[in-house]
Amino acid sequence: YKRQLLYLNQGKLLGIGLDVMPVEPPPKDHPIIRHDRAIVTPHTAWYSTASVIDLRQKFAKNVVCWVRDGVAPNAVVKGKSKS
Repeated sequence: YKRQLLYLNQGKLLGIGLDVMPVEPPPKDHPIIRHDRAIVTPHTAWYSTASVIDLRQKFAKNVVCWVRDGVAPNAVVKGKSKS
């Protein structure tokens, strides 16, 4: 985030919100964490009641489809069952 930090300091970027950092957890002395116009969350900005319901539904669908068809539609790594 060197360029973003540079633009924040130059005023070209008025603010930034980050949920993912290149290294997690980021070093405690990372300058963007302490910047007045930066919001950095601990990789949990996705969390809400609706997102948990959606996650559970996708998980259940993945299990059913994997057992039935050998393919999970929402899998991060695509592949087929070897059975």
